[in-house]
Amino acid sequence: MPRGVSPRAVKFIARGTGSARPTFDPLRDAFNDEHGWSRPDDPKRARVQQPGHRAYIEAAKLRTGLEHEADPRELLRDYLTYRVEHGAVQSRADVVAALEDAGLEVPRKGKSYVTVRNPDDASGGD
Repeated sequence: MPRGVSPRAVKFIARGTGSARPTFDPLRDAFNDEHGWSRPDDPKRARVQQPGHRAYIEAAKLRTGLEHEADPRELLRDYLTYRVEHGAVQSRADVVAALEDAGLEVPRKGKSYVTVRNPDDASGGD
């Protein structure tokens, strides 16, 4: 599938005045519509979790034939997504309870995050 024109590909940096910077969304949208490309800001294409640098490391391991390890973040995401889809998790408290029921520790809880630790992991993390 061809890539669409995104704001990162077409950038204009206004210098000096700090005035409102022009947006290239109309140009991007025109190219995407003209060529039938998908829009990078389409909500249907949004990911639950961004792959991050670990995805590149795992892809390199697969290409070279090394053993592939399951990403703990992906396993947690899939577990919680399954629980949400089946109605077992409906609130933040349910998320914490589901993690604790799975045998994981939840040492810290902030407004926008939850820290999860595997008590069986001697290394203490990644």
